[in-house]
Amino acid sequence: MIQQTVDRLAPLGDPADVWVITNDLLDDLIVEQLAEVPVNIILSEPAARNTAPACALAAFLLEKSEPETVIGIFPSIMW
Repeated sequence: MIQQTVDRLAPLGDPADVWVITNDLLDDLIVEQLAEVPVNIILSEPAARNTAPACALAAFLLEKSEPETVIGIFPSIMW
């Protein structure tokens, strides 16, 4: 599902610019599935909880490094 989500976003920009928020249980699998996404922009929560705090952290980090960046949240879901 995560690969499909990144594929859907590909027409909008470079997959290397896609930040991924996941949990520690999926770290290795995400790195394997998304070779085009740099490891340093994969944020891992220590436990699977609410995603909102992790999204806030990503927004904070992006604001500091790239203040003009537009942020979108795109959950990987199954239809």
